[in-house]
Amino acid sequence: MRRHRQIALLGFPGVEKSSLAHHFVYKHFYNEYDPNIKTKLTIIDNARSDLYTINHIDFENSDVYILVYAIDDLQSFKMNEYFFFRIPIVLVGNKIDRNDNR
Repeated sequence: MRRHRQIALLGFPGVEKSSLAHHFVYKHFYNEYDPNIKTKLTIIDNARSDLYTINHIDFENSDVYILVYAIDDLQSFKMNEYFFFRIPIVLVGNKIDRNDNR
């Protein structure tokens, strides 16, 4: 069995979406591994500075939309409100190492 999954990372500039994508690609998170299931993963990292100019063609075929915000930046959280009722999302608070700056 072969599966392909496309993940779109969205969020305000500077919330470290690229770092999160890198962590997904190079770290191993599975507790169990099934060698019979091969999954191809495509991660689309939105590096644009204006969240509202996202090209929907880039994201329309995504299986998962991950909205990333920095826990020390309230504006980065509020920018994601635009998407809350438009697409099914997973909301991720990033930069947990900066919890003292909340």
